[in-house]
Amino acid sequence: MDSYCHVATTELSQLDNAYGNLDFMISNKSIRQSAYDDIFDKMRNIVYQFRSEAYHFNLLQNNKGNFAVCALKVSELNQKYFISEEENIHGYVNTLIYQNVFDEVDKSLEKFRCKIYRIKYVEPKREPTSGKMLYFGEDEK
Repeated sequence: MDSYCHVATTELSQLDNAYGNLDFMISNKSIRQSAYDDIFDKMRNIVYQFRSEAYHFNLLQNNKGNFAVCALKVSELNQKYFISEEENIHGYVNTLIYQNVFDEVDKSLEKFRCKIYRIKYVEPKREPTSGKMLYFGEDEK
């Protein structure tokens, strides 16, 4: 909850200024529009959603909120912004947690950079933010 509250306090003025500066640097309207749709608008919507949910978290921190409501809100946000994948390697089951929405923004940023510099797009490698490992093999005695 604290992480979501922290992101909710993010100021969007620098993001708005950065997009406004694109008008002076990039005359291609389709590149600017894709930057807006794929990067800036996504980031703004993320912050706006966190701000609306942070209201409930702040109430709970001030002993006026409902824990069950906050737990449900955190669960919904986690399902939307994170994805877990399992992989089986040598009898170990690894559960990896990825920031799927933020990885999509990262891909969009890289595509945007490649359009500007006219270079070939190489998809950025996704890095897990968390994970766990379980062993289901037979113990040797």
